[in-house]
Amino acid sequence: MVETAGTLVQVMFSPLAPRVGEEVTFTDAVGNITKLDFGDGRFWMATEPTDKFPVKHTYVKEGTYTVTAVGRDAAGSLGTDTEKIVVSAGTVPPVEPPVEPPVEPPVEKPGYFSRLIAALVAFLKSIFGK
Repeated sequence: MVETAGTLVQVMFSPLAPRVGEEVTFTDAVGNITKLDFGDGRFWMATEPTDKFPVKHTYVKEGTYTVTAVGRDAAGSLGTDTEKIVVSAGTVPPVEPPVEPPVEPPVEKPGYFSRLIAALVAFLKSIFGK
């Protein structure tokens, strides 16, 4: 963190150890940041007073990047802050839906006709055997 002419600029990010494809959230700890260079050729710049933090960015390649924040206070004094961010090669695993327990199919009770046939078969076996 560098303080120049009384201006304090501090950028923070999370997660602290992001992976390729994972969204990184940058926050402005002091409230003076007007430009943020993500270190991978992309940047964010406040063009309107309503452009606020947090700012989100996704790195597409692994590596160590130098993030540079530039800001001005109300008096126009300039300040900068630089942070290193290490993006690992592993991609973010997809979120898997919860596993539902298997559902047993309902056991159907025999209907009237099935019970009648079973009773008839039992009766015939009792008369004729087997």
